[in-house]
Amino acid sequence: MALKKQIQARAGFILEYWRIGDWRISMQHKIMDICLIPYLSSQTRVDGLEPVNEEIRKIRVFDAVNKIDTAKSIYGFSEHFSPEALEAAGIDIYKIMYQYIKDHVPEFDGAVDA
Repeated sequence: MALKKQIQARAGFILEYWRIGDWRISMQHKIMDICLIPYLSSQTRVDGLEPVNEEIRKIRVFDAVNKIDTAKSIYGFSEHFSPEALEAAGIDIYKIMYQYIKDHVPEFDGAVDA
């Protein structure tokens, strides 16, 4: 499971294949950290070539309350990664993480499952 999305690297070449390489949940702090590892293509991944580590994307999902304007509060952890949300979704954590990225991370808007 991975995402296909063409994103230009800082060096100018195109990265196309993104897979979750690491993730961590802190139930105590209600934080989900996801690390997306890029490859030039799905074929470079299949061929066992190295990822482009300089372009790794780190995504943090959390619940935050804006004390000045509660309407601008950010919620994502409880809705997507709490034990209740995982149980309701059938506990396929990778599917949930990839869907969250496609739905909530602007850089991956339009990404498709690979």
